Amino acid sequence: MGSTILTFECKYALRKHTKPLNTLKLSKDARMLLSGGDDGQLFIWDVTEGSLHQAISVVFNGPVCAAIWTPISPEGPTTSFAFGCADGRAFVYRQTHETGSYRLSCSIPAHDNRIEALAFDMNHHRLASQRGTVPQSVSQKIEPWSKEWSQQLTTRMYDATCSLDLVMRPSPIGGDGRTLIVSNLVDGVDTYSIPPREPLRTFCHPINQNVPLLVSAIPGSSLFVVGSDDGCPRLYDQRTGHLSNYYIMEKAISGEGDFVIATGSSGAEDVQIKI
Repeated sequence: MGSTILTFECKYALRKHTKPLNTLKLSKDARMLLSGGDDGQLFIWDVTEGSLHQAISVVFNGPVCAAIWTPISPEGPTTSFAFGCADGRAFVYRQTHETGSYRLSCSIPAHDNRIEALAFDMNHHRLASQRGTVPQSVSQKIEPWSKEWSQQLTTRMYDATCSLDLVMRPSPIGGDGRTLIVSNLVDGVDTYSIPPREPLRTFCHPINQNVPLLVSAIPGSSLFVVGSDDGCPRLYDQRTGHLSNYYIMEKAISGEGDFVIATGSSGAEDVQIKI
């Protein structure tokens, strides 16, 4: 992308949650968005129209802490999703052909407390969940499940994502083009090669409040976006190490010549999502 300067405009401001947000997940085609918060609500949004598609209430299970799209095939990126709650229960919903709405497929008592994160493997149709938050990065191989590596990180971590150089060429960021990006809750974001050792680079910005700062790599680029405690998400370029622009945070998806960023408020007042 070189020195291209990206400009973003707010297309929609979505208001429905009554308490702070914990998770946002854009579908791979950037057409649908999942949002979950402390109000025990999971909302499915139509991003193209800026409208609410469906609401799911799980107030008896506590806050919605994590959510993820679980597509069976690349051709159906919004056919199903899963989310987890503060009581450790995970829910899976599937889309109906008749109305396009989502119905409960199954509910699983996955843990005895808060589900912090969910991951889905589309090839083997497996869902993984995590409880608690520890400063450790773990990679799992699929079929059979086995630990590939485990590494204690040098800083605290809240959220992490991986970026992948699409042509897998050697780079100073990650030896094989892969980079682990970690929101460290201390002074910004650390990047590591995989498997991680010492940080390759730290992207610093002030953190004055201990709030969840989510991070997301933009597919097909060297850019990633991270939340902040001042309401201005940061967009960084891994290759240059520079702040590309100022833009409350979660997922970034690249489309046909466009980038879509969904941000959400973790504040208690005027909770909103911006597209």
